[in-house]
Amino acid sequence: MQNGQGKALGYVAAQTNRSFSSLRVAYNRSRRGKNKRHAQYKLSSEQEAVLVSIAEAFSVNNVELSGTPVRELVLRKWGVSVSRNWTRLVQKNAKLVLRRIEAANNGRTNVRSTRNRTVASLLTFVAANRSVLLSVYILKGRFRDDGEATVDLNLEHAPRVTRGIWPRYYVWNDTRYVEADTFKPVLTKGAEEFHALYPCMSARLFGDQLAANRRADIVEFATGLDLFLFSLAKNTSHMTQPLDEAPFATLQADRVRRNEVAIMDGMLTSTSSRDTLLMAACEAECRAFSRPIIIGAFRRRGLWPFDADLVKANVRANLGLVDSGGTAADAARHAATMVIQAAQDRVDQSKARPKNVKAVVQRGVVHFPFLLLARHQEMEAVPAKEAAAKVDRREKREQKKQQQEKLLVGKVAARETQRCRVSVSKVRRGGKTWVGCRCDEVRVFPECAKSLQAGLALAGHFNMCQGGGQSESEGDSGVGAGDSSSEDSE
Repeated sequence: MQNGQGKALGYVAAQTNRSFSSLRVAYNRSRRGKNKRHAQYKLSSEQEAVLVSIAEAFSVNNVELSGTPVRELVLRKWGVSVSRNWTRLVQKNAKLVLRRIEAANNGRTNVRSTRNRTVASLLTFVAANRSVLLSVYILKGRFRDDGEATVDLNLEHAPRVTRGIWPRYYVWNDTRYVEADTFKPVLTKGAEEFHALYPCMSARLFGDQLAANRRADIVEFATGLDLFLFSLAKNTSHMTQPLDEAPFATLQADRVRRNEVAIMDGMLTSTSSRDTLLMAACEAECRAFSRPIIIGAFRRRGLWPFDADLVKANVRANLGLVDSGGTAADAARHAATMVIQAAQDRVDQSKARPKNVKAVVQRGVVHFPFLLLARHQEMEAVPAKEAAAKVDRREKREQKKQQQEKLLVGKVAARETQRCRVSVSKVRRGGKTWVGCRCDEVRVFPECAKSLQAGLALAGHFNMCQGGGQSESEGDSGVGAGDSSSEDSE
């Protein structure tokens, strides 16, 4: 407060027998001109009414708005940036009651239909120096008798190689869980990555009480790869395993959130949401296994640097949105289009990243994404070759058909030149007793050769013929030169 204002307030306090502090509070309130809401309220009452109307409109259509669309709407509509915690508080606060109106015969769509569905098992190899060696997704496939299966999978384009990027592999088996036949090739790939980064060193792998981790043949196989397996005590992995502390907790929360947003985007845009859970897990994994989260997890669990007292302490602790001039309904309808547009933008962006891959895989074999892409291209080349061969066969059939039609036309024309000029029903089929010109354009049946009509036909042709105007037959030349047989005509 400036000195002049302080002196004035002090003078007024002395004249009115009021305390200086009470006058200062009254003065500060009067300068504002009106009472404002509490500082924690980031939206006005009108904006909250719009937000409630939007939530009710989506609820009537059996679509539940999650936190991400609400935050994006508030930012786009009013330019207010809110956190994820603020969104959760707003949805639960009594000031913002989301009333649900639904027809009695209308079944609500379960947006969380795949929240707890297991579509894959994830094995991530993380080192205490905050680096991620690799991650393996174990998926389920329907294998044929030859041990191969045709699978459909969305693969994202490989990002630029940085220190925060690690290789990702895929394995298919009958159960999508970690089994002995699947765990061996995974250990082999993990050993390759570890020894490539840290040669001449042994690795110690900490796991839970999974049966595949405690089998004697698995332990012996891992020892041959210079890997030593350790299984933590039963029901203690959630309190002593560093990956179960922050990384996987962050992954699960982010996966659920991204999956719900992707499913709702698919519902709003009428697009397929078949692989939303797997894609959400892939994106959440990249964010969850960051360097600060990994270092903090190992430190808080007391494994690196090793702190026995901290490990014991952990065990003890674990046991015991309105436009001016418009109504709230109009603003809600306008804002709803922004929510749908944001969903369409996210769907378009997600389509640009992943690629649908179809490949033939073998049970229990670790597959690199580039090899899956190569097999996908090979499978795509097969129908392309078949289509090209089909077009080639069709063209050959058309050419053959044209040749046959041309041959048929030639035969019809040749048949007309061999027809008798007197008896139209008689056609020469190779007999040598027929009478005609050497140009082979005029023929007369032997029995008709002695008739006057035959002589006139031949004489007229001889006058115009370019071939000499002579007749020929097997016997003497001239009209009526020989006998005929019925075998020569029809």
